[in-house]
Amino acid sequence: MPSAYEGTGQNQGQGQGQGQRGTGQMSEQRGTGQASDFRKDVQRLGEDVGMVRESVTSLAKDTVGAARHGAIEVKDTVKQGIDTAKDTVMQGIDIAKEKSGEAADSLKKYVANNPLTSVGVAVGVGLVLGLLLWRPRA
Repeated sequence: MPSAYEGTGQNQGQGQGQGQRGTGQMSEQRGTGQASDFRKDVQRLGEDVGMVRESVTSLAKDTVGAARHGAIEVKDTVKQGIDTAKDTVMQGIDIAKEKSGEAADSLKKYVANNPLTSVGVAVGVGLVLGLLLWRPRA
C-alpha cells in the first residue's frame, strides 16, 4: 500500500526531478551562503591578524622602551658608583698625604734631636741594602 508520501511512478519521477532541481538551487544558495560566510571568516581572520600585529608591535615598542629605561637606570647607578669610588679614593689620598706629612715631620724632629743615632741607622740601612742588591760578577 503506497504511503501518503509515495506517489505513482510517474509522479515520483516528476517529483524527483523537481526535487533535484530544487536541491540544486538550494545547493547553489548554500554554496553562495557558504562562500559569503567564508569571505566573512577570512575578513575577520585578517582583522584578527591585524590586531595581533598591532599588539605585537606595541609590545615590542614597550619592551624597547623598558630596556632603554633600564639601561639608563643602570648607567646612572654605575655613574653614581664610580663617583662614590672616586670620592673614597680622593679621601684616601688626602689621608695618606696627611699621614706622610706627619711622619716626615716626626722623622725631622727625631733626626734633629738624635743626629748620631740617625747617621748610624742610615749607614746600617745602606749596608743591608748594598748586601741584598750586590751580585757577584761571573
